[in-house]
Amino acid sequence: MVEQVLGRGERVLRETPTPYLVAEEREVLARFLARLERECGDAIRRVILYGSKARGDADAESDTDVLIVVTDAAARIRIKTIAREESSHDVEGFWFSWRILTEAEYAEYRRLMFPFYVNLRRDGVELWNPAAS
Repeated sequence: MVEQVLGRGERVLRETPTPYLVAEEREVLARFLARLERECGDAIRRVILYGSKARGDADAESDTDVLIVVTDAAARIRIKTIAREESSHDVEGFWFSWRILTEAEYAEYRRLMFPFYVNLRRDGVELWNPAAS
């Protein structure tokens, strides 16, 4: 099961255009996606890489921004814990910024066309969208 899950995370990153992530960042992200699949798979609705790493204008000070859309507040708490634990394993010199929204919050961002949502849809790279599978 773990190999199958890790394979999915690696496949998603291999098949998704993320040319601005270095190997170490891809490894941390693949491990994170594998853990999400294993521990919270049904609660995950989307995972989107956004910000400078998605756009390709990152510099040495840039972090890696990842949005996770989840079913509800209980899932958000579980995923915050996982993100915190995984961030403690970050590779030296790389920082991850995890933003977690519920489906309802994401829908509200979309409805109101918040600038964050507009930029996310314009520049973001969809890493996980079970609805698209």
